[in-house]
Amino acid sequence: MMTIPLSKQTFADRLIAELFKVDVFPFIARCEVTVTVKMTRLRLEDLQSDIDRLANSVAMRYTDESCVMLHTDDLEAECKRTLVNVLEKGWLVKAQTRGDFFRVLKSSMCNRMRSLVQQYRFTQKRTGIKPPPKNERHLSFESCKPQEVSLDDPDAHIQVGEDERGVHEDSMDTEELIREINDRLNDVERAVFKELCHPCMATCNLAWLDAYRGQTNMDRVKIRITEENMAAGIGLTIDLFKECRSTIQQVTMRLRAMNPEDQRYEEVVSRVAGILNVQVPHSTQPMIVRRLFAIAARDNWQRVTPEVEADLTELGVVSPKFDVDTMRCHGVLYQRGHKICEACGLKVSCAAQCANQGLGEISIHPKLLGQKLKRTPYILPNPTTEPPLTTTERDQTIVDYLFRNFRRVTHLDELYFQPKDFQDKSKLVFSVGGTTIPLKLRFCKPNPLLRRQLVYVNKGYYAPDSMPAEKVIELMNEHVRFAYIPD
Repeated sequence: MMTIPLSKQTFADRLIAELFKVDVFPFIARCEVTVTVKMTRLRLEDLQSDIDRLANSVAMRYTDESCVMLHTDDLEAECKRTLVNVLEKGWLVKAQTRGDFFRVLKSSMCNRMRSLVQQYRFTQKRTGIKPPPKNERHLSFESCKPQEVSLDDPDAHIQVGEDERGVHEDSMDTEELIREINDRLNDVERAVFKELCHPCMATCNLAWLDAYRGQTNMDRVKIRITEENMAAGIGLTIDLFKECRSTIQQVTMRLRAMNPEDQRYEEVVSRVAGILNVQVPHSTQPMIVRRLFAIAARDNWQRVTPEVEADLTELGVVSPKFDVDTMRCHGVLYQRGHKICEACGLKVSCAAQCANQGLGEISIHPKLLGQKLKRTPYILPNPTTEPPLTTTERDQTIVDYLFRNFRRVTHLDELYFQPKDFQDKSKLVFSVGGTTIPLKLRFCKPNPLLRRQLVYVNKGYYAPDSMPAEKVIELMNEHVRFAYIPD
């Protein structure tokens, strides 16, 4: 057992007794006063960036491009006007925290936006429809918003255009063809033709029952109307239905042969099919025909003479071309995800050309074309290594400094710059846009202190045109040093 000396024990007892005599309440009150005195007011400069983001967010939520008074820029201006009203009422002083100030500001902006929408979209003067009372609006499903249409305004919300062929010519041609087909059919064949164009309710019910029969997962049910459903829907046997359908196809082919355009198409298809030694049924879709001829022409490129190439071009087929000893793959051999296609500079145009021929979604087996399946990427030239020309000596000094000290990155047809130490292309520092005449140097994501020395235009921070080149270079170095510090 440890013992405590008597002298130390007596000193501890005296210390505790003295502490019990001390009154601590004056010290607590003095600390409270000190905390109250040290509270600081909110500053508008510190809140400006958050206010701009809030105004843009509120304006985008209530934007209506079909109304000239509800565009994003106009609504942002109204939000700034609301900010002035909030500041005039002294909320920057009344608010104790940032949260209190932004709650008041956001509520004021949203109320102003709702008033503008009600004024320019839902009033009786604008729509011609009297809106229901406020207490009954949740019960009314009638839309009070007008729909604006236009004949020739490209910026209008909805356009009513005129067909180049004339009014109702397509529908008239279709109705005339249906009438001529019905004139050459008997009563039973007319009933089959009508059923093929518009299945009756009995046919749809039979198809619905067949689709759900034996299914456990109702989300994967697909309703398909078969020939058996159509025959049973109009009370015919399946053999008689198929015979009538064959007759209708023959009548349609004879009528199509009377059209000069269809005659020319069939003539070209028959001639190319004979040269390439393939068989094309008359009912084959044009997309499949183009895909067939594209692959067959590539496989039999020796037979593609200038006359055959002209016929292929008329059908919309890409003819085989050569670069020295290599056959071009553009427009024929595009394959999504292929490493060569992804690295090619003509990827977008090649994919569009293949889609027009039905070749973008299929994979051609190597045994079908062999060496003719070889892909060669096209490498587009990189941006020039020399600084582009500018109009003034100041701009040329800034551009030379950028090209000499930073790496160039092209994104969306615009030229960006980043420090040479970075490997991540997402960390972009400066941008000059698509041209340097005139020079518009944009700082990407500058810090709040640097923003005060820049010009804010169209949601971007730019170097002032009147600032000397030495000062701009100094700001560039400061931006790189504080905003993008390499790891």
